[in-house]
Amino acid sequence: MFGAAAPPFPMLFRQILSIAIALGSHIATTASFQIHLTDFSMSSAQGANDAPFARPLGALPPLFDTLILQRSSSIFFDYLREVSSISGRISDLDMKSTLLVPSNKAVIALGWKPERGPPVSTPSGKGEVGISEVTLKENVEKWISAHILPVFDLDLKSTGPQLTVLEGKSVTISRRGDLSSGADEWKDYGVVQGDQFIPFKSRIEASNGVVYLLDGTISLD
Repeated sequence: MFGAAAPPFPMLFRQILSIAIALGSHIATTASFQIHLTDFSMSSAQGANDAPFARPLGALPPLFDTLILQRSSSIFFDYLREVSSISGRISDLDMKSTLLVPSNKAVIALGWKPERGPPVSTPSGKGEVGISEVTLKENVEKWISAHILPVFDLDLKSTGPQLTVLEGKSVTISRRGDLSSGADEWKDYGVVQGDQFIPFKSRIEASNGVVYLLDGTISLD
């Protein structure tokens, strides 16, 4: 008479119970989401701090990564990767190196494979002597080591020999011409081997050294 009649008690109880269950489920879901979100944020922050290969924005890559991008000298890089001591060296940011990297064209022009070493004359009528696996690896290491100097960059002003990481082997750097200056001065320089002058074709700086690309190889003599 004075408005709609109140619902019977059992029905009212069921409605209240349904609301309570729904509200509880919503609270639990929200809490779970917040927990997962917190865990994700913490793990993301930890991952960013612990990432071993993380590099500051704008920082130069190490020499190893720099060589990966040089398609014109991929043959040299393939040999270098076989020498663990050298690949480890140019990946280590605390070890400084200068790389004299021959182009694919220069390696092919050698006429012999670095793993077999320079050709050795054999007595007439005798075939090529077999080479052990150990010797093949040693030949590659020697050849690669002759192209690496244990300094961040070359001393272009030095007229004397500069030591490589191959024991007893050094290279001589000389200037031919006077066309460049300042940061581009290296363009006038190259490696001298006897009467041969091998000019630097390109210079690429890395975080732990410098790469000089050249159309020639360093002899083992």
